[in-house]
Amino acid sequence: MQRVVDVNLALRVYEKITRLGIKQGESYLYQGLRASSDWDGYTIVLSNQQLDLSVFFHNKYQFSVHDDKAIDSFIKQLKHLDQD
Repeated sequence: MQRVVDVNLALRVYEKITRLGIKQGESYLYQGLRASSDWDGYTIVLSNQQLDLSVFFHNKYQFSVHDDKAIDSFIKQLKHLDQD
């Protein structure tokens, strides 16, 4: 089943993690979510222990797994962090 991701939500959460999180190497960690980007900033990656969400140029995205429960849980985690 294809999941639709609100890319604006992902971008807001990415910004929050990089602003409030702890820098660890090339990424930031905040409340169980990790945020990183490629060298030019056109691709961002949000991840937890179960999966990665890559957001590419032109609002395209890809999950690293196809487990519906893991994806649903991850999206809930993004929404929760966005509300804090």
